[in-house]
Amino acid sequence: MKARKSSTACVLKVLAVLISSTGMARADDCRAVRAALEPGRDVGDRELFYRTSGTAAWTSLEEGSVSDLRGKAVDFAYVIWDRSAVPRSGVVLIKTARLPATRAEMASPTVSLARTPGGDSCAPAQAFKETPISARSYDDYHELGLRVPEKQTLQSYHVTYRARGSHCRRTNDDAFDSIVPWDKRSNVSQFSFDPDVVANGTRSQFAQWFMPTAAYAQTRGLASQRVDMRHYKSDDDQPVCIRFTLSVTGPGSFVRVNDLEAGSSQGLRFSRAGEQVWQLSPDR
Repeated sequence: MKARKSSTACVLKVLAVLISSTGMARADDCRAVRAALEPGRDVGDRELFYRTSGTAAWTSLEEGSVSDLRGKAVDFAYVIWDRSAVPRSGVVLIKTARLPATRAEMASPTVSLARTPGGDSCAPAQAFKETPISARSYDDYHELGLRVPEKQTLQSYHVTYRARGSHCRRTNDDAFDSIVPWDKRSNVSQFSFDPDVVANGTRSQFAQWFMPTAAYAQTRGLASQRVDMRHYKSDDDQPVCIRFTLSVTGPGSFVRVNDLEAGSSQGLRFSRAGEQVWQLSPDR
């Protein structure tokens, strides 16, 4: 009997090692990433780690850096570790794209909408199958608030989630972050592929009449656009890792991350944290 217990204990230990080393842990678990780092090194809030297929080591990517990961399948882990006393839940947007390689890719660009179940939501979210829509409709909806042919698809894609402070909020909420001081950013503007809209808020339809470059101009120069929406829940005890995998193809590939509930200190004011960008391959 003792021998059987000992054998069972050994099997459990082996399984624990395998789970830690192969990344078979839960999607929001950082143990595998932390275990692979050099001694004395730990993960940090809003840090992005990567490893290429067939390697065990995780490497931190410097924000704003340009890497060359072309032709590789790459695993990523985005860290959320809110050290404040109040647990935080929210939604992370993982936006990926690249520069078009052919004229055909520029003719009718699309944006693929993906949403992974999970997290602490305020209302049950219906299952959503990854769906491509036209880039023009995507931009018009998120940047101008226009009615678009794929409105029903977009409404089904967006969800109600539990935000900072435990109140409920829509991912496509268009309320400005602040009126005093003036801050036109909103949840819906963070979905844009235009860095200016993300940083400064949605455009007005009135202003758009006088602009020869429509919101659509930003996505006309991109290909393979995809937005993956992920729920999370964190506390100050343990970090959360949002895991995803990308096959890096073509020039100018990038990943941009927008945490709808991440904040930054601006003196006495607490405001929305900015978009983070990592370029995964050179433009040429």
